[in-house]
Amino acid sequence: MRARNVLSKAFATVLTALLAVAVLPGEAYAGPASRSVADVRGEADRIMGLSRLDFINHDHIPPFDWDTDGCTFWPDGVFYEACAQHDFGYRNYGNHGSTHLSLSPTEETKAWLDERLHNQMRFACNENWPAGSASHTSCLAQATIIHDALSAGIGKENFF
Repeated sequence: MRARNVLSKAFATVLTALLAVAVLPGEAYAGPASRSVADVRGEADRIMGLSRLDFINHDHIPPFDWDTDGCTFWPDGVFYEACAQHDFGYRNYGNHGSTHLSLSPTEETKAWLDERLHNQMRFACNENWPAGSASHTSCLAQATIIHDALSAGIGKENFF
């Protein structure tokens, strides 16, 4: 009988606590399921605005798809971080992410993501080699080749 009383009191305590939390005024938990599309888009825009190095060190928060294959068919090298951020963009703004967010599957958004990749790759070149060196020139040329291929439609099926 004593065990029954203890269980009843424990149940009553838990129930009271749950009810109190449910009816207390204040801000509700804004988990991924309750976030508006505009809030999720704003957070994705903020993440895409990070430098490639800040992006790589960012916590992998929901509801985003953080999967990456690096630079896909190009050796990652100094471009890995930029390619990972570009993958984040394609997977969350486009139609092919595992989370199916499809935040903005438009030509304009794809062009923005591709240009962002190009800029981040150029930053990587500038940070790794002296301007005018053969390695720097080669790196910038590779960044342009990748960007031009994306602009010409290579990999388009990974976005739309």
